[in-house]
Amino acid sequence: MTPTRVIPRLRYLATGVGLACASLSQSIEFLPKVDKLSNYVLNSEIGVETDIAERLSLRVVAQDTYRSDSAPGRKQNDLKLVAGVGCKL
Repeated sequence: MTPTRVIPRLRYLATGVGLACASLSQSIEFLPKVDKLSNYVLNSEIGVETDIAERLSLRVVAQDTYRSDSAPGRKQNDLKLVAGVGCKL
């Protein structure tokens, strides 16, 4: 049986920040280990979405994950750039 862990979570989220032709979203999340606050994961994201046609939209998001105590041989920081096309039904 896997032991149960409790992880506190602190999150800030702002969506729909209006621009003239697009909307901006951003979030940041702090996940510390309960018994050792210096060991934590920090997730952040910023993205923009805009209409490219009446029923289609384009969304581009940059996501960053920082681990203060990463596994040996791994980098502490992981940056991703994600783009997608959405369809409004």
